[in-house]
Amino acid sequence: MSKLSPPDAAPPAAGGLPETSPAAAAATDDGAPFALVIDDEEPICRLIAGALAQLGIESATFPTAKPAIAALDHRWPSIIFLDVALAQSDAIDVIKGLSEKRYNGVVQLMSGAKPYLLAAIDRIAVRYAVKLLPALHKPVREAMIREAVARAGLNLAAPRPAGPGC
Repeated sequence: MSKLSPPDAAPPAAGGLPETSPAAAAATDDGAPFALVIDDEEPICRLIAGALAQLGIESATFPTAKPAIAALDHRWPSIIFLDVALAQSDAIDVIKGLSEKRYNGVVQLMSGAKPYLLAAIDRIAVRYAVKLLPALHKPVREAMIREAVARAGLNLAAPRPAGPGC
């Protein structure tokens, strides 16, 4: 997990958005990409954060939408992993919040929802100018995370080997 401040952040502009290029703000101090994981299921957050760490991607996890959206004021992620159904909100709330922040990275939806619901969320994301990758169907696996990162266009080194016992 990381502290949530881009390495070259300037004070917020008049509109309240940080004046940092998305690419610079999405990188950690060592130049690695950064991701947000928004899911109210702790085991899924741990799985995704672990898979991202193996790929050299630092991440922060959030169980609800509001603090995740607020985190954009401090650090700009390259990719956001988003569960469709959250305990206190849903993906639509997050998409609206991302649009308000003018987020221009990609969002990877995760869900066990029916295709018609995912299609409706896709239409809403288009309306709010938020880029969605095709949804990952739960249960999410590490290989699915690697594929999503590749689809997002993040240039990464080869995956790091898992630690002992993994």
